[in-house]
Amino acid sequence: MFNFHESPKINEPGHTLVIGGTGYGKTTLMSFLMMNLMKYNSIDVFAMDKLNGMHNFTNFIGGEYHNVEDMKFNPFSLNGDRENQIFLKTFFEEMGGIAKEEYDEKASIFKVIERLYAGGWR
Repeated sequence: MFNFHESPKINEPGHTLVIGGTGYGKTTLMSFLMMNLMKYNSIDVFAMDKLNGMHNFTNFIGGEYHNVEDMKFNPFSLNGDRENQIFLKTFFEEMGGIAKEEYDEKASIFKVIERLYAGGWR
């Protein structure tokens, strides 16, 4: 993994977020940074792009470009085994900003997930 900052750990996941107004060069900056990463062997880059601004760059470097409008996101499409139920519980706790000490809320989330899968709603 590559970080744009110094990290005490080897292979620390690298995350970068660029925020700015329309037309201020965010896509150009990210394309430039990603192009410079290509000098490293076996580097993987995942970029989220709005309005297809990186489409040509991605094709130029031989990458895969996926239009997010064609993608679906449904965490409940996972089969209902225990591991996936625990994942869903954690996922919704994180999405909802539920603190570790909020035991009632956490229990309620897990109860709903268990009931959904037990009822065969899929």
